[in-house]
Amino acid sequence: MNFRHMVMLIIVCIVGGISQPVLAGPSQNECAIWLCMPAGFPGSDCKSPHKAMIKRIKKGKSPLPSLSSCMVDGSASVPGLPDSGSQNIKTNEGRASYYYNRYQCNRENHDGRCIGYKKLPNKIVMDNWCKKEPQKDAYKSDCKTIRYMEAVIDGKSYGTPLFYDDNGNTYELN
Repeated sequence: MNFRHMVMLIIVCIVGGISQPVLAGPSQNECAIWLCMPAGFPGSDCKSPHKAMIKRIKKGKSPLPSLSSCMVDGSASVPGLPDSGSQNIKTNEGRASYYYNRYQCNRENHDGRCIGYKKLPNKIVMDNWCKKEPQKDAYKSDCKTIRYMEAVIDGKSYGTPLFYDDNGNTYELN
């Protein structure tokens, strides 16, 4: 290859390298989801991370970015967690059944038919798909299959699980 061809090749490589799109990592608010989610997004400081999480869900992404993409300078520590560099931090994710509009029979007529109902609290069952509740648990109820995610540090749950649907709605127990 002559000198002229080599110079052209170098110029093409440099220009090609400059014009390559740079893949942006997660935003600061997305990384803050790791700190706010286990605590249930408390206070005004977690408002923006909560919005970022909902935006991720609506785009079909995981609610949390990968923890490694949020590390600064290759550090394996997470601000707010003691000595997190030596900890195994991950998430558990799965499906859950969200039972709502639950009623239990509290009065029957002489034929055994229910004539009085008592409202029951909503119920979430992790690692479960919707199915009819046994009548002894609830005379009638509605159910929606949702998702959950919980932070796990060294094999133990950290904080409260986050329950959500594909539209970014979050669910809590009464």
